[in-house]
Amino acid sequence: MLRPVQEAFFAQRALELTYRTREAATVRVVEPHSLLLSWPAWYLLVWDHLREAPRNLRLDRIESARLRQEAFALREVGAMKAELAGLFTPV
Repeated sequence: MLRPVQEAFFAQRALELTYRTREAATVRVVEPHSLLLSWPAWYLLVWDHLREAPRNLRLDRIESARLRQEAFALREVGAMKAELAGLFTPV
């Protein structure tokens, strides 16, 4: 699963993910922007096409990932920054 994520970062190409929450699994197309560590979990900061908004996705909840042909440009930092609020807590 990590190989397509890595390739999407370097090529700036969208990913099709099967993402599992507590309730269900959904298929999403996302644009990966950042990889973040908030112990004990790794998060993928993405622009989610399904939600048309930034989202943090836990890497351990990604069941599958497939690189897509669609390329993307990194979004404005401000558009992604709000999603980070609350993810990290002071130690």
